[in-house]
Amino acid sequence: MWSAIVGTYIMLLVTRIVTAVLSGFVLSVAITVANEAVNPEKRGKAIATILSGFVVANVFDVPIGTLVGQVFTCLQHLFLMEY
Repeated sequence: MWSAIVGTYIMLLVTRIVTAVLSGFVLSVAITVANEAVNPEKRGKAIATILSGFVVANVFDVPIGTLVGQVFTCLQHLFLMEY
């Protein structure tokens, strides 16, 4: 959401970097929680489910983001789509 409301390119870069760092943190916490909360025989499947969610999100986000970027001239629409 931050990226959609910033006014300068530098602030856009800062918000994207913060988002990337927090995404890595959330992923590591999710894997840790799945590792502790699930039975040992199902840990692999739980972690694979978490990682596949990130992969699917990236696979679909790139083409949809490209389409929205081509349709709308304002990049703020693209960043609003994330939320």
